[in-house]
Amino acid sequence: MNIILTKSLTALRGVWKPVKRAIAWHLILNIYRLARLTSSPTLLMEEVWDNLIILDACRFDAFSMVNWIPGTLKKIISAGSTTWEWFVNNFKVRKLDDIIYISANPFISSYYVRKWLGSIPFYKIIEVWRFGWNQKLKTVHPSTVNKATIIALKRYPGKRFIIHYLQPHYPFIGRLKLISDEYVFDMLRSGKISVDLAWKAYLSNLEYVLIFVEKMLKYLKGDICITSDHGNAFGRFGVFYGHTANVPLPELIEVPWLKIRND
Repeated sequence: MNIILTKSLTALRGVWKPVKRAIAWHLILNIYRLARLTSSPTLLMEEVWDNLIILDACRFDAFSMVNWIPGTLKKIISAGSTTWEWFVNNFKVRKLDDIIYISANPFISSYYVRKWLGSIPFYKIIEVWRFGWNQKLKTVHPSTVNKATIIALKRYPGKRFIIHYLQPHYPFIGRLKLISDEYVFDMLRSGKISVDLAWKAYLSNLEYVLIFVEKMLKYLKGDICITSDHGNAFGRFGVFYGHTANVPLPELIEVPWLKIRND
């Protein structure tokens, strides 16, 4: 089914003239929405874990290419193609007062969580981005997330933790850096940078955050799962870039689920 779908959609590339781009976008989107009806997302609170690590905007295929951390890896379907969609679908109508949420993502804040859900379901949200934002890098460095988590582990023993890193989300701060005031997918769409450069910088950013995830694992016990909120599209079919809500492209909703046991 996927092979036939891909071949059929690829054959439509003649439609990709600028004046017809919006039509093509909606046509493909509706095809993928119909295809998604046969698959169900993995809901985080229905899984077994003691500590959960979120890598922001991490695709399954990218993770499977570069990950070296041992564990049991499988592909799951995210509950959303953006952070807010994923968050609401996973945590709405729940009381989760056994969980500390450590967030490097500014959208996972007390303000937005109350706006989306009406109240905060967690015992506490630690907004690392508020005190740990790096102006030069235009993001929160993963080492800052680790430091905040280590402090919280000592302060709140017996709680479960969700640890949300901003990487591999843009800006890309790994060995191959790509940092700009302009959004990477706008640069990609306009042709200012190549898909090859953006993809390599994205993978480098993922490798970089995994170094800090591996260090963090030494402090975590029990069942630990590494996953993501959503993925990224690097010009799929010439019309899909970045990540937009309710867009069930495989590149946006297929994310990793790596399970590790630390006794």
